[in-house]
Amino acid sequence: MRTRSPITAPSPAANAPSTGERSHGNQRSLEKQQSPGRQPSLGRQQSLGKQEAKSLKAREAICRSTISCLIEYGYSDTSINRVADRAKLSKGALQHHFPTKEDLIAAVVEALLARPLARAHSAQPGSGGADTKIIAARLRSGWNDFVNTGSYRALLEILVAARTDAGLRNRIDPILQNWNRLHDLQTRESWEAVSGSDDDVELLMVMHRALLRGLVIQDRYVSDPKYNTRVVERWISIVAPMLRPRRDPLKRSKA
Repeated sequence: MRTRSPITAPSPAANAPSTGERSHGNQRSLEKQQSPGRQPSLGRQQSLGKQEAKSLKAREAICRSTISCLIEYGYSDTSINRVADRAKLSKGALQHHFPTKEDLIAAVVEALLARPLARAHSAQPGSGGADTKIIAARLRSGWNDFVNTGSYRALLEILVAARTDAGLRNRIDPILQNWNRLHDLQTRESWEAVSGSDDDVELLMVMHRALLRGLVIQDRYVSDPKYNTRVVERWISIVAPMLRPRRDPLKRSKA
């Protein structure tokens, strides 16, 4: 399997956080090209660093252009040619980074899902307000900063297409399921249920994410642009009192 440079989350909106991902592969490339015991020159190191940075920048630009096309044209009309044109690259240059549309879409899914995972839950008990307010702010951010955005609607285009596209579905399902596991773990480590049940934390957050996703579809059924916001706020008023920042570290079970 070919190793690709990591992609930081595209940021079509100003509030999209950085994923903080690191670049890999430089050291192995240097070791392969240098004879045993010989250290690469500083110039060579800098050259490789610049090349990888250039490649990463191109991949990020391609992903941003793909998201833009998904929002504007939908999945079926987001072609390699169209993305290349929007990214101001040749088709060959784009396919150097992403040989197929499935490669490209898988990278976009990873980048989009990295955004909420990158926002580490930093709020602690007593860090600036009542527990309910801390939880409410985090739940509200899930709607305002992640789901109710053009980027999420681009992701939704991909999810809908995967229902009937087996190749795409097989490619992105492991990404989605891994994200779900990581998100559930992050939630359990950050919050606890007032009931004392760790299962309640996970189930409440699953219900929260399901509601927010559904509201993106519900938007087509209503004419009032503020209706979904009212639903979100009412939901938060119900759920936030059931959760609080975790007091004690979560004990992980040994595999």
